[in-house]
Amino acid sequence: MNIGDTIILQDFSNEKFIITKIIEGGFGIVFFLQPLSNYLDNVVMKVFKSNNYKDNYREALLWSKLGYHKNIAEYLCFGKYNDNFYILSHRYDRTLNDLKPNELSDNAIRNILIGLINGLNFSFKKINLIHRDIKPSNIFIDKEEIKIGDFGLSSYLNKTIILSKDFTNVETIDIMSNMAYGGTIPFMAPELLLNNNVSDFNISSDIFALGVTIFTIVTNGLFPYNFKTGLFNIKGWEIFKKKIKDEILKDVITKCIKLDYNERYKNYNEISIDLNINLESYNNKDALSNIISYIQTLRRTNQSDRAKILINDTLVDFPEHPLLINQLAILFLKDNNEKEYICLLKSLFEQNIKYDIELYYDPLFNLAGYYFHNGDLNQIKILLDKFEIKNKKYLYEIYPCYIIYLYLIGNGNEAYDMLSKYIINHRVHSNYFFFYFIIAFRLGCLDSAIKLLQKIESEETENILKYYKKYNGKALFDAINILSNELFGGEL
Repeated sequence: MNIGDTIILQDFSNEKFIITKIIEGGFGIVFFLQPLSNYLDNVVMKVFKSNNYKDNYREALLWSKLGYHKNIAEYLCFGKYNDNFYILSHRYDRTLNDLKPNELSDNAIRNILIGLINGLNFSFKKINLIHRDIKPSNIFIDKEEIKIGDFGLSSYLNKTIILSKDFTNVETIDIMSNMAYGGTIPFMAPELLLNNNVSDFNISSDIFALGVTIFTIVTNGLFPYNFKTGLFNIKGWEIFKKKIKDEILKDVITKCIKLDYNERYKNYNEISIDLNINLESYNNKDALSNIISYIQTLRRTNQSDRAKILINDTLVDFPEHPLLINQLAILFLKDNNEKEYICLLKSLFEQNIKYDIELYYDPLFNLAGYYFHNGDLNQIKILLDKFEIKNKKYLYEIYPCYIIYLYLIGNGNEAYDMLSKYIINHRVHSNYFFFYFIIAFRLGCLDSAIKLLQKIESEETENILKYYKKYNGKALFDAINILSNELFGGEL
């Protein structure tokens, strides 16, 4: 595979991607992929050289078990391409190594630290995971959030570890070279290299690594110690103390990187107490948003069974939540179980509303969309009449069935204008093009609608234009009535 090639990933809903960058590493090759679909983000595919399923699957298993968290890099799927195993994950274009000095205020450093301890605490609480290779190149930046990545002891780069002559700086790092130690030596707690009773990886060893990570980004790559002698790197500490003005923050980072295991933090709660913050609780609205995002990822990657289990588990904490019921319904529709899909969605609107009304919009308009595509326009009106949405014009950008509803309640011109804008800016089902064609005829603005449809190159618009050219006069009127009846169960 070469840059510019197009590949199709069967394990990711047969989506097509263009290869934009290739990096070879110790365990395999990393491909940077750009999707052809507008609704997908850029991704990274790490292809393993070894075909040992057990070894390759270990990283995918740990990563996928974490689920979704705002401070964890997003895992997408594990699969096989050209007889080689791969892991697909979301792509982030920056790491902590890319931060500029003007981006490293005390507040920014504090937020990085908080993001790290929340992500690592979540990982440990959920599956007892110890990362073992925290360092700047494994911490990604996504807008204002940091994301902990690489749960296979790092394999995204191909460099060699070379310590500077005074052992206080790493000139380049080979993230594969020290796999026997399970990490990268300059970031590893000293007790890990000693034969004593605290030599196993634990929370404190990850805390040491995160402390060193923050120290190095503050000092532009300098380490806190001479790793050969264990002595302080005086220059590094001078820069560190000068750049961080917040004494509490400075003390916390210093305690994270104590050489003596007994003087270091033993868990993330101790750090949160000193920072005067609370570790995140995950039974809240933010957590639910994260969970739903992960459910959508599972659904897109054909992991329906796992998605259903996660939904049912989450419904224990959020009973009858409309967004969870909506995701469950979509999974049943994906399994061609339309009866269960309709039953689940209708059940939400046959009882009292328990949550904010906005949370019901997704299932509400999904059900309306189902009625639309099945030609039951009257059901759309009956369903949406129950909600105060007539004057919420912003909804048309998200839910095209809102436009259909406006037409059905007599706001024809407004619906036509909205639908004109919508079909120009979005990929839409052919039924929306035909609906647009029909109401344009009814409103006497068919000529302008045809001009707009001529600008859209698609099979659907071609069919409409052929239809338009085939009929004229009364024949067109009769033909559109027939078309209306066939598509939507009656004249509009």
